[in-house]
Amino acid sequence: MESAATTQIFGISLTAFFTGWLIAAFYIFVCYRITIKAGYASWKAFLMLIPGLNLILILLFSLMRWPIEKELREMRKIQEISANAANISPESE
Repeated sequence: MESAATTQIFGISLTAFFTGWLIAAFYIFVCYRITIKAGYASWKAFLMLIPGLNLILILLFSLMRWPIEKELREMRKIQEISANAANISPESE
């Protein structure tokens, strides 16, 4: 015979289980979007699931130069070179 307390505990456990999975899925999605926008490979987002390593990766990501920043620097150099070649200052645009 199943008591009401057992049913209630099972319901709470099931709710907590699905809530945990939803939070984990959202966390993976956010990490995935950040790594893609920063210019890193998408698989690096899944490294954020490893306890301890996720803290190290957050520090590394915040302190390293991102690939997208490298690309931006290169594009600005090209723009500066083309502006100098045409004798147009970039500030006048």
